[in-house]
Amino acid sequence: MKLRHATAYHTQGEVIYWQFEKKAPKTSRPIANILSTVSGYGAQDNADGIAAFGGFKDWVIDKIGIPAFTIEAGIGKNPLPLSQFDSIYQKNLEILLLLSLI
Repeated sequence: MKLRHATAYHTQGEVIYWQFEKKAPKTSRPIANILSTVSGYGAQDNADGIAAFGGFKDWVIDKIGIPAFTIEAGIGKNPLPLSQFDSIYQKNLEILLLLSLI
């Protein structure tokens, strides 16, 4: 089975990261923009700060060379309150369905 893309979920910021050291495949930005449109999350090439590098998305882009995304769902201090669950679920359901087709 060949992987088409990879996704990691985190819980800070309602943003979708898609780039790593300008190595992301050309299809990464358009996919991130589609995911941004359906979720309302922003699409951003890179996160800032030392803790923003070297994660799963970056490894996949660097070593496997396929589109990879970190989706930051929710806002606030971790653990996020259960009151955010319905909103996060609604914003991410279509993302998950689309990723299964892309």
